[in-house]
Amino acid sequence: MSTYEVVAGNIGEVYSGDDREDALSAFNAYAEKSREGIGRGAYEDVVMFRGGDIERDYASPRCKSCGDYLAGAPGTVCAECK
Repeated sequence: MSTYEVVAGNIGEVYSGDDREDALSAFNAYAEKSREGIGRGAYEDVVMFRGGDIERDYASPRCKSCGDYLAGAPGTVCAECK
């Protein structure tokens, strides 16, 4: 049986266990919070590991020029870099 972990940006580990469905549920919940800009997980990257290897990841969009997090679409630049 594989061990799953989900890590959400500055929050850290948000799931650790053997249930893939629970891990996937946590991954999807934190990826959605990141996309929507909700709470501490706003615009943070989320990674799901299985046995120490990356199984899924969500990278929050960042400005192509300065690397700051963007609330908009990937591949754009922030207001300060325009």
